Amino acid sequence: MKAMLKTLGLAALLVFAVSPALAQPSGSTRKDTATLTTEDKQKVLDDMSRILTTRAYVPGYDFTKWDEYITKQKAEIDAAKTPGEFAAVINKGFATFGLSHITLATPEASQAMRERKMVGLGVRIATIEEGVRLEYIFENSGAAEAGLEVGDIIVEVGGQKPRGREAFIGDEGTKVDIKVKRARTGEVKPFSVTRKSFSTVLPETLAWPEKDVAVLTVPDFMTYNTSRVDGFIKEANGKAKLLIVDLRGNGGGRVLFLQHLAGRLFPKGAVMGTFINKATVQRFVEEKKGSEKDLKAIAEFSKDKVTGIRGEGSPMFSGQVACLVNGGSGSASEIMAAGIREISGGVIVGTKSAGAVLASLMQPISNGFLLQYPFQDYVTLKGLRLEGNGVAPDIEAETPRPGEPDKGVTAAIDWFRKKDTAAKKG
Repeated sequence: MKAMLKTLGLAALLVFAVSPALAQPSGSTRKDTATLTTEDKQKVLDDMSRILTTRAYVPGYDFTKWDEYITKQKAEIDAAKTPGEFAAVINKGFATFGLSHITLATPEASQAMRERKMVGLGVRIATIEEGVRLEYIFENSGAAEAGLEVGDIIVEVGGQKPRGREAFIGDEGTKVDIKVKRARTGEVKPFSVTRKSFSTVLPETLAWPEKDVAVLTVPDFMTYNTSRVDGFIKEANGKAKLLIVDLRGNGGGRVLFLQHLAGRLFPKGAVMGTFINKATVQRFVEEKKGSEKDLKAIAEFSKDKVTGIRGEGSPMFSGQVACLVNGGSGSASEIMAAGIREISGGVIVGTKSAGAVLASLMQPISNGFLLQYPFQDYVTLKGLRLEGNGVAPDIEAETPRPGEPDKGVTAAIDWFRKKDTAAKKG
């Protein structure tokens, strides 16, 4: 895995991440509202077709069908005049696969991923049937100023149900009119939100709700700070009997950062799960005469296991671990949550995670666009395919809104106290 990352360099990034925010970058040189020529669009389409039909892979999916979609949607593609409109048509097509980690990012969105500074509503989302649910709201953002809250659902933008970030594209200082289903009341109300510049970098934090309980919040695995996390693990170790890892709203990120945290929570060499790629499936079918659809058997056959990374002298937490998740917990955070349950015997508290777990590459293509495409599936230690299934909580607890008590933290502490008491009596 590490050798693969070195080979890829900056041209393509191996990630377990889903799109984190409705935004566009600040200070971009090419606007998503600029004119996109027919020649520009064709170059992007050619690049996508070549990559998807030769490199993309998910067991049981035929990516050659992408060319069929392009043919059918020619009129919509021709009508798209800007990068934002073009990406919206393309991503609508990607949705027909029913998979995560397959998306076309506009030049501005690509720049935003590099800069970690955006212009937009200032939220993290989970896509659901009704629209997009707000899983996190950045401080001093347009969404915060408008009074939007975690759990609210944006059901309409310009008379249409939002399919992704393209529906919210606009320049800093402009407004976007939306309809929102309020989480508290279920009432649908109109809002006008001003697009503002905001930083998407959120630092890890360590809190102490009780003297022997620590809560490590990891907002994502993209801007994850290894030194900061190591410091928190050292602080928690020896003082905390329970470490609650809060992954709510964490859309995932880099595999190596996932492995770093795993190396601080799990025994050295503990297997979290298995990657399943095209070459592994082909070897399994040839050598074992098995079915390419038998993912559990393929996972057992595969040698490409996911483990933690821990060097000499690196800290490791020695107490009990619990985990908080919600619908905004995707990809790498789902892998971590499943590991906490299957390896550590920890409790999972919250709401069901996103079920968006495919290893993907982010490949720059023509005209500044960025194509994210899957090339590996993932199965947990106990044979659970997380893509499309997610991690179901052991204890249900809604994500708290600002100012509300955190029922998830309370439930995790209650679980630990009961377990600790039972162990002492036994």
